[in-house]
Amino acid sequence: MVMDDSPWTFNQQALLLKRMEVIDQLASLELVELEMWVRVHKLPVGFMNENIAKVIGNHIGSFVEVDPWNDTKNLTRNKKRKQKKEGSDNKREERGKREKKGEKDRREREREREGRVTKKERKKR
Repeated sequence: MVMDDSPWTFNQQALLLKRMEVIDQLASLELVELEMWVRVHKLPVGFMNENIAKVIGNHIGSFVEVDPWNDTKNLTRNKKRKQKKEGSDNKREERGKREKKGEKDRREREREREGRVTKKERKKR
């Protein structure tokens, strides 16, 4: 709905919208509030939660809601995934250093089948 997707602008000016009842008089209508998203920069991850957002929002004006796409649970979950991924890459490098006999040949054959060839393998040919 249009009201849910605010704030709107027209000609680079804020466009204030308000739901009207049938009995409301246009002359008595006050357009003095504007809901907008506020982004807080350099906030420590430990403070990225709905309670802190309410405190900040109520300090500025009045808190309405938290953006569901900026859920801090997902933020910390993604950090953990990234750390796990980085850790697995390091283990893979360590495994390459301690190869068993024949393991190198097997990997070279697999690369050949897939069409991937290393610089060393090209020199051998």
